[in-house]
Amino acid sequence: MKQITNYIQEGLRINKNTTVRKKEFTDEELRHDYECVNMAFSKSEKEPYMVKYDTTINKIRDIQLVILDKLRKNRQNKKEFDEKDIRDFCRFDMPWGRYEKLKTYLDQEPKEFLQYVLQYYEQKCKKIHPYRHSIADKYTLRIRDNLKKYLGK
Repeated sequence: MKQITNYIQEGLRINKNTTVRKKEFTDEELRHDYECVNMAFSKSEKEPYMVKYDTTINKIRDIQLVILDKLRKNRQNKKEFDEKDIRDFCRFDMPWGRYEKLKTYLDQEPKEFLQYVLQYYEQKCKKIHPYRHSIADKYTLRIRDNLKKYLGK
């Protein structure tokens, strides 16, 4: 009697010349799935996304991290960015207070993108009052300063 794996392999005709193609996803599709996973609470609701993104972990945050990683890989091939890319980048829950930990996240991003993020935060910092800083203002200034430090500016 044949084992189930042998039966499946013979049916699919898998051999050493067979290659598996990686799936390509658009940014819009990935962002839509990110939001849908956020609303998926049962295992049956999360399962299509687990299969789609080749993950075995059924925790919402872990599926979202896989999606964010695919968005990061898409950014590697882009030359123009927008605020949606910055939002995707910040969804990683960056440790902006600790430069040593932050550096590992920044190392994985393209330099062009990080320069765009720096320009974005420099524009936001121009709107901050020079003497009165809210907690959000201090956070924005910290992001800008860490990006400057990383990019050597």
